[in-house]
Amino acid sequence: MDHWADELEDAAVVINLARRSVNCRYGKRNRREILESRVNSVRAIRLALEKTKHPPPVWLQAATATIYAHPFDAPNDELSGVVGGNEPDAPSTWRFSIDVAKAWGGAVIEANPLPNTRNVIMRSAMIMGPDQGGIFATPLGLVRLGLGGRAGSGCQFVSWIHEYDFIRAVRFLIDNQDLSGAFNLCSPEPLPNAQFMRELRHA
Repeated sequence: MDHWADELEDAAVVINLARRSVNCRYGKRNRREILESRVNSVRAIRLALEKTKHPPPVWLQAATATIYAHPFDAPNDELSGVVGGNEPDAPSTWRFSIDVAKAWGGAVIEANPLPNTRNVIMRSAMIMGPDQGGIFATPLGLVRLGLGGRAGSGCQFVSWIHEYDFIRAVRFLIDNQDLSGAFNLCSPEPLPNAQFMRELRHA
């Protein structure tokens, strides 16, 4: 851990985006790796920051907007949003994702606050960009194969953010030194799945 502390000494910012992909079947091993990759990376950075004499002034930690419940009548935000997982009809994979989201963000603040480092938790929606292997490549690939119809009822909202806007949000959170805590990074008007896929087919 000492070499991590050396790397962070006098750094301008630390941004942790490390985690295992969730683009897999949720078997026992994958679930363990999904959870541990997020929580353990947070704890490793925290321990390194505690060892630095001159820590970075801000730590931006990736997290997920999946923590929220899925209402159809109002958007979730950090002030009035409803944390999900307690819905009586929620499938186990859904509850698992929310449990991971809680543990991920909770690992940042599970100990005493870092006295000289501002903590920012970035609860991001799906980051859409054109790169192969990214989130956007999955629905795009389905559309190109003629399989890009709605999922289920198609009423569920698709929350997302463009990769450029994500980068702009990161810069905004770094530059504004009075900001700390959890922030939601997403486009302001998500589309229902059916409409999202229809627009993608048209494009």
